[in-house]
Amino acid sequence: ASGNASTLMLHMDADTAGGETALQFKADSTNDDRRIKAGIHFVRDDPGTRGTGALQFRVEGNNDDTNAGNNSADVKMAITADGRGLSQFTAKLWINMSGTGTVAINDSHNVGSITDHGTGDYTVTFSNDMGNTSYAAVGMAGNSNSSQQVISANYGPAAGSLRFQTAYNNGNLEDTPRIMLAIFGDNG
Repeated sequence: ASGNASTLMLHMDADTAGGETALQFKADSTNDDRRIKAGIHFVRDDPGTRGTGALQFRVEGNNDDTNAGNNSADVKMAITADGRGLSQFTAKLWINMSGTGTVAINDSHNVGSITDHGTGDYTVTFSNDMGNTSYAAVGMAGNSNSSQQVISANYGPAAGSLRFQTAYNNGNLEDTPRIMLAIFGDNG
């Protein structure tokens, strides 16, 4: 550390995928390794010597002797090596795009590509698939005049993409200059 900073390092001496190091939390009167109810774990995702992986925040909420551990239900949030935040309360995908002329992504997260199927009809393909097709997609679309627009997913969702449409309130499809979409659901 430099200056007035100090550093605490947790070291894991393992070059295998799945190896981990953890900062664990417990608050009770036992002096053993039971009842560890929370932890911050770094879990390796590669077998190499450079050690990439995910930072996981784990919580075990039962009032018993079980510990917060490798149970996937205990992982409440993970920050992956590629910068994604994975949890039930973070968007798995979001996009701000232009749907007029040559469609274009203005900014996004977890978007692989977009496809223009015709007037007001688009598909967003995900970089990382969802865990299933029971996700929630929310969106809005608009233009510079006073017309109202709605966004709808008239096609069945897929784990790796969502096809949707933008339309006037009367149902007529319209290309839209500003489209914003976010998706929440299980990790892929």
